[in-house]
Amino acid sequence: MRALVFLFWLLSMIKIYGQGIAVIQVNAEWNMRNSIDLNGLKGARVQFAYLNEQPEALRERIKAVPAIWVFKDGEMIKYWEADISFKLRVRREDIQEYIDSIKD
Repeated sequence: MRALVFLFWLLSMIKIYGQGIAVIQVNAEWNMRNSIDLNGLKGARVQFAYLNEQPEALRERIKAVPAIWVFKDGEMIKYWEADISFKLRVRREDIQEYIDSIKD
């Protein structure tokens, strides 16, 4: 059942982010101070989601928050996950450089 829920979630994400580049950040409410401000990224749609609002199957797959995923044409092509300190070791500028490098 968990695999089915995760598959449903994944297929809905592919449909939503099917065209172009999308960046999704997932974090927990208690860890918001470690979120990265992704406002102003160019060439990508940006979305934020709270971990506790995601399906259980997805929550089980995320090892640490925050996590950032990059989708291109519906396929996840890159992700960053926090380390043991619950901080991401990537800067907004690094994410922008990555987006620029994968544009058609």
